[in-house]
Amino acid sequence: LISFTSNYLSDKILENVLKLVSCVTNCLEFKALTLKIISSPFPKIEDLTMEDPRAICGPIAHIYRSHLAYMARELKPYGIRSGQFDFLMVLYRRDGISQETLAKALKVSKATSTRAIMSLEKEGYVYRQVDETDHRAYKVYLTEKGKEMRGVVLEKLLAFVDTLLSDFTPEEKKEFRHLVQKAVKNFCEPGFKPPELAAQET
Repeated sequence: LISFTSNYLSDKILENVLKLVSCVTNCLEFKALTLKIISSPFPKIEDLTMEDPRAICGPIAHIYRSHLAYMARELKPYGIRSGQFDFLMVLYRRDGISQETLAKALKVSKATSTRAIMSLEKEGYVYRQVDETDHRAYKVYLTEKGKEMRGVVLEKLLAFVDTLLSDFTPEEKKEFRHLVQKAVKNFCEPGFKPPELAAQET
C-alpha cells in the first residue's frame, strides 16, 4: 500500500510539474509574441496602399469652417447667427416644410433645428404653424422679411464662392463644380436633394 501510494503521488507530482512547465512555456511564448507586436513599428499612412484621407477631408473641413465663419460675420448685422442661413436656403426652395424635414435635410438634430428656427422666428424671418395632418408637428414658413433676405444671403454666398475659386481657370471651376456635386450625391437623404442640385433641375 505504501509503495502504491508513493508511486501514485510521484505520478501526480510529475503530472503537475509537466503542466507547470507547459504553462510557463506558453506564458513565455505569449510574452515574446506580445513584445514582438509592441516593438513592431506601426505602418505609416504613406506606406499604406490607400490614399491619405486627410488630403481630402482636411481641406473640405477647412472650407466648411471658413464658410460658416464668413457667413456668420456677414449676416450678424441682420440678426442671423452661424449656420442659420442654411435653414433659410432650404425654405427658399421648399417653403412650408416640417421642422423634422428641415433637420433631416441639414443633417442636424431636432434640438438644433428647433433652436435655429425659434431664433429666426424671433428675428421675424420665419413663422410656424401646426401641421393639419399631425397636430404634434410644426411646418415652417418664410415671412415677407425672410423672403426679402434671399437676395442678401445669395449675395454673401456668391462673394464667398468668388473668393474660394478666385485663382481657378474657367475650366477648373467647371470641373470643380462637377466633382463636388457628384460627391455630395453620395450623402443625399432619400427624396431630398441639396439646393444647388435641385436648382439646376428647376
